[in-house]
Amino acid sequence: MSQEGINYGLVMNYIFLDFENLQPEEINLVGREDFEIWIFLGENQRKISIELVKSLQPLGNQVKYISMHGSGKNALDFHIAFYIGEVSQKKPDAFFHLLSRDSGFDPLIAHLRDKQIRCYRCERVDDILPIRLTKQKQARQGVSKEVDYHNATTSQLAQTFKKFFQSKTNRPKSITALENVCRNIYGCQLDGEKIKRLIQSLQTTDYIVVGENNKVTYPNLE
Repeated sequence: MSQEGINYGLVMNYIFLDFENLQPEEINLVGREDFEIWIFLGENQRKISIELVKSLQPLGNQVKYISMHGSGKNALDFHIAFYIGEVSQKKPDAFFHLLSRDSGFDPLIAHLRDKQIRCYRCERVDDILPIRLTKQKQARQGVSKEVDYHNATTSQLAQTFKKFFQSKTNRPKSITALENVCRNIYGCQLDGEKIKRLIQSLQTTDYIVVGENNKVTYPNLE
């Protein structure tokens, strides 16, 4: 079940944070009413960083804390699995974004998705797809105010490209995907031929390297 093309704004999104395994510095969702954040704390976890608290404070009752009673191997994992099951019964259209580095969740997630429960595991807040899509949209809106793409030189377009693809999570891995993303960034101001010239220029200046099977890497953006 692919996440792409999903209109997340129509349903509730639940971030279940495995705080034993992952402690992000912040979760910035100000102004989003389609999210709840559930933070699962181990029995001995009594402190949360002030940075995380500040980022969560504006969310008010959109944040819930689940504390373990007792300890044991995978105790917190079982709690997360229980609450996904419970919430999914009440909200069958919800999306669950499990924030954890623990790949041990993956068999559970595969089973849930077989049961049409939409659950995905991420290791970074910025990798949660609706958050990433929002940031990409904001980046496109930001750069669109700086450059008249239709009249811009290839060098100017390359600078815009560098700014937009600074984040590794935004980088397409093939030429075809890169062309499609460029169309999204530059919109109708660039025709297909100009996009191809831009990509050729990016190769010449080593912004990108195209390898076997048209795989794209970004050596100058590392």
